[in-house]
Amino acid sequence: MSFSEAFFIQQINTDHINQCLVIENAAKKTRSNRSEKELLEFLENYLCFGIFENDKLIGFAFFSRALDEAELLDVTIAKDKQNGGIGSYFLEQSFQTLKQKHYICTIILEVAINNISAIKAYQKFNYQQIGVRKNYYQNTDGSKTDALVYKITL
Repeated sequence: MSFSEAFFIQQINTDHINQCLVIENAAKKTRSNRSEKELLEFLENYLCFGIFENDKLIGFAFFSRALDEAELLDVTIAKDKQNGGIGSYFLEQSFQTLKQKHYICTIILEVAINNISAIKAYQKFNYQQIGVRKNYYQNTDGSKTDALVYKITL
């Protein structure tokens, strides 16, 4: 079964807050998980997409938008669904939706310098590194991690 047969992607909203919280809290992250209030703010104020398997949300992505440019603020896939290509498929489909329905031409993002799996995924999509943000991320232990800044033109 292909990804397009097994999964569907749609915009999500505040109705999906509880499912987002479960995914957020279970996913392995180097930074602190977002609170319910923070997730609600994202769902209310940004372009938010979810990937579903059998009507169950298994991942989400949040994008801010300014004219024809979007910034990928977060992408999270359920822990038990990671490392199987679902995240790459989800981003690819989200980018196509942003381009076709929201007229987005460019996407930028920051990624922690130690998030090797995410960096490999972005390089797979031909993102170009355009900078480094020193001490950008606050880790759960109080230390800070640099972020790589990437950009892609759709």
